Amino acid sequence: VENGTLKAVGALVLKLNEKRFKPCLMKLLEWASTGAGEAEWLEGGGEGEGTWASDEGRKGCRTVVLARVALRFVDTLKSLFVPYLALILEVFLDVLSDARALMPEEEEEEEERGRKKG
Repeated sequence: VENGTLKAVGALVLKLNEKRFKPCLMKLLEWASTGAGEAEWLEGGGEGEGTWASDEGRKGCRTVVLARVALRFVDTLKSLFVPYLALILEVFLDVLSDARALMPEEEEEEEERGRKKG
């Protein structure tokens, strides 16, 4: 399903001019950078099994989708996509900053000790 969707997105992008492409990309970036909203039920392995997705979990999943779509854009549009990479990198940097903030204090202390030794 994912590969078919990515192929369709790649084909759609080829039909858009820059004036139409940029708003679509901005909407994708907005979607990927937010996890907020109503709780989402994720189906589990068996019938009736599953769990509620957290905002952080959804944001992480959306970031992965954004990365795959961005790779498809790069493959499809090549150098025409370069000006938009900075926008996507901002989302990835935000995710990495959030992950750093969620890092347990013990790991941060170990990391600090490692820096002092080396």
